[in-house]
Amino acid sequence: MAVGEKLTINEVRKVVEDVKAKIDSFDMVPIYTIDDYPIGGRNRGKCQLTVEYRRRHGFRPVKQTTNKHGVWCKPKAGVYQHLGMIVVVGDFDGKEAAWLRLDSTFGKNVYVQFANGDCESLGGVPWTRVPEDEDERRAYMVWRGMMQEIHGRIESKFATREWTALVKD
Repeated sequence: MAVGEKLTINEVRKVVEDVKAKIDSFDMVPIYTIDDYPIGGRNRGKCQLTVEYRRRHGFRPVKQTTNKHGVWCKPKAGVYQHLGMIVVVGDFDGKEAAWLRLDSTFGKNVYVQFANGDCESLGGVPWTRVPEDEDERRAYMVWRGMMQEIHGRIESKFATREWTALVKD
């Protein structure tokens, strides 16, 4: 979908249904370890994916790999974002796990980001701000409602006992 493209409310509802179906097929987990991950050259090791959450900053991805001797390296953390992010496990064409990310900036996108940095969009809309056209505004509100629902599901996971270790003050 190109920026400025007109969408009907039914088209947005279809995208929302598709995105929700994809997300429902994933398992949301606090931490996931990939056992066979390329760590440089011909060497392979482990890679651990998790998300750090800070109340005043938001969510950020954290990746930690082992070196060629099997010792865990220092964790590498990404940039904070205010919308939800969580580790998901599912069928990603040969990849085991990824971060599910919500993007509120350009294109209002829901996507998965893999440990190697590659991304795959699950769905999005072309609006960069609230449309002025009344019909498009209603469609935009359907999309926004879905984004808020997914964000709420992610935040509720971080409130459970097994996830509280990932919350920083």
